[in-house]
Amino acid sequence: MSEPSAALLRAYAEELRELARAQADRAATCATLLDGVTRLDDDHTWQGTYPDEAHATIHGWVRGLAAAARSCHDQAASWRARAADLDRQADALPKPT
Repeated sequence: MSEPSAALLRAYAEELRELARAQADRAATCATLLDGVTRLDDDHTWQGTYPDEAHATIHGWVRGLAAAARSCHDQAASWRARAADLDRQADALPKPT
């Protein structure tokens, strides 16, 4: 099988950049999904046993979403790095004559 052309490598790189942008958007969504809930989750809003349990649950969700956001950011960074690598590979290919 022949090596992919520079144009194909650049197309793959652009597709990876698009995926990275979408993944970065997902990260932002994950990071802010519960903002409205957490603004209401304070001592002035509610007190007692159930609210304490709900508070712990909400903050568990927040930690989970923060981890998901970090994972999305990491994946997006990986895809951007791979796209840059594909561009370098395309640049290194011999120019057609």
